[in-house]
Amino acid sequence: MMREESSWELQSAKTYPTLSQNIEADIVIIGAGLVGIFNAYILSKAGLKVVVLESKKEILHSTTLVTTAFITKIIDSSYEELITLFGKENARLIWQSGQDAIDCIADIIENENIDCEFKFVKVFTYAKDYKQFTKLTKEYEAIKESGIEAALWKDGSSLHFKNSGFMEISDQATFHPLKFGYALADLAESAGAKIFTDSEVLSIENLTVKIKDYQVQATDILLATHYPFINKGTQFKKSLYVSYVYELEIAKGLIREGLYLDMDNPYHYFKIDSFENFDRMIMGGEDHRKDIKINPSKNFRALEEYIQLILGENDYKITRKWDGPIIESVDGLPLIGDIKPHMFEVTALSGSGMTYAAVSALIIRDLILKKNNPYIDLYSIKRTTTLRQYIIKGYNYVQEFFGGAFKNFFK
Repeated sequence: MMREESSWELQSAKTYPTLSQNIEADIVIIGAGLVGIFNAYILSKAGLKVVVLESKKEILHSTTLVTTAFITKIIDSSYEELITLFGKENARLIWQSGQDAIDCIADIIENENIDCEFKFVKVFTYAKDYKQFTKLTKEYEAIKESGIEAALWKDGSSLHFKNSGFMEISDQATFHPLKFGYALADLAESAGAKIFTDSEVLSIENLTVKIKDYQVQATDILLATHYPFINKGTQFKKSLYVSYVYELEIAKGLIREGLYLDMDNPYHYFKIDSFENFDRMIMGGEDHRKDIKINPSKNFRALEEYIQLILGENDYKITRKWDGPIIESVDGLPLIGDIKPHMFEVTALSGSGMTYAAVSALIIRDLILKKNNPYIDLYSIKRTTTLRQYIIKGYNYVQEFFGGAFKNFFK
């Protein structure tokens, strides 16, 4: 029977006490998804007195629960496009921040001995035809020119499904996000952080964070909810999307273990995880803006048709399906940083929430401790979007609309 829940559902949800007294903190983090928990861990390890407030009855039960758990420096915008949008040096920094995040996560898992199914894998970006491979070749050349390791293969037969060539990038990763997040929460508590669930924030006044009956007096505040409810200044800098996901069981060794990205718009993405008696495929895609009303069954139908293109005549069993929300900024980069003195926000992580949870934690820590960080200006919420960026991303949106939502509407 197919289950309509994500691959990461665990029987033992992690709950904490409700805030039941007035307290003080160096920093209050509002939201206990992976971004909030990662920041709590990093900040508590830095010696700060941390309080986390979560409106739900358990932590990590919003967008973290519906991730596909890719940990990669490759983001929705191609590297060539990043150069066009931000320049060569900033494109290199964007990918470097992602690799730093992967290294940070790997180091934490090793040093803290966290059992969360973490593994290093390769990312394969594949072309469906000669035209796409020509574009992929230009992408590869731009990446190599920036000094980043990559390999390009014209013969795509080693992927074991129909394609017209692929690019391979090593040292990316995947894990079980809830097992990792639960362990981080325990470690943050051990370092002095206090986590409260079923504690919905109703207002913030002069760095006083108020829930129904109690409040926390803070020196700094971090908004780490999926869609921050306070800062209206970013509402025109981002858009809400929906992505659709299937989990399948396929024959062992049918497709190489790793992370996979196609070059369509909207693009599809999948991962292959090896188990004892089968391999797991988690396939996602058919993204569209949330304000475009489409029957979800049409998007799932389109996604299964794509699965059949990849798997051909091979048998498979769909075991789960779900959809999840995505927020993307107008220029495609996350919004991370200060919105006013002592108030910080992390939002618009697009499809890279696992990677940017780590990036954000390192940036927020260094902002609070007034340390240098090469990525602060890059991801600053206060950055200005240029007309060129609006035009390029707007054109991409039009392509995405007609390639996805418009096409699926008539299914």
